[in-house]
Amino acid sequence: MKLYELAFLISPDVKDEELNGYLEKVDNFIKEEGGVMVDSGRPTRIRLSYPIKSQSQAFLVFAIFQLEAEKIANLDKKMKADDTILRYLLINKKVVKETPRRVSRRYPLPVKEGSEKTKEEKVGLESIDEKLDEILGK
Repeated sequence: MKLYELAFLISPDVKDEELNGYLEKVDNFIKEEGGVMVDSGRPTRIRLSYPIKSQSQAFLVFAIFQLEAEKIANLDKKMKADDTILRYLLINKKVVKETPRRVSRRYPLPVKEGSEKTKEEKVGLESIDEKLDEILGK
């Protein structure tokens, strides 16, 4: 099963009782097709940047789910058939694996105690002063 994210805009003319029903419809369809709902958001009213089907506001709803790739076409057909859905976006989410941080000279990774390699002993200021006096001939 692949991981998908579905975001859709519902017409603002829909009543509050019916609003939660749209997310339940999507959830039921996914379960009927053998998928699993991972996460979903509550419908939130937003102001649109430009009118969509002569609406300036809409309810934004999103859902993250797992479903077989062959059954996505059925969901796509159902979303297109519903007139109260102004627009929707269905994307295939990729699972991001954590990559190791890139080591930078400016910002090196912190080193744990005990894992640091043995370095030469630090030279004290007195010994540096003595070496400078020898070199300068004082």
